[in-house]
Amino acid sequence: MISKEVVKKVANLSKLEFSKEEEETFLKEFSNIVSFVDMINELDASGVDPSPYPINITNTPREDEINPFHSIEDMKNNFPQRKDNFIVVPKVVEK
Repeated sequence: MISKEVVKKVANLSKLEFSKEEEETFLKEFSNIVSFVDMINELDASGVDPSPYPINITNTPREDEINPFHSIEDMKNNFPQRKDNFIVVPKVVEK
């Protein structure tokens, strides 16, 4: 069972302030969570291999493909604003 002191400690560690009603609400919520975890702890998991994933996952990376870049002009034409031989982008850094 979760106590009000535990709820207050969690609030303090989380830098939160609870009203009396909120303390009561969180007391019930935390108690429900702990009860649920207790139910999980009672399950018979013998014969089940521990795994961080519910299914077997195999990572199959693809090979990198090197493609030559043909046209700087085509690239520049994809930008709405250009000045001389440069592309214009919004200013993101102040002096």
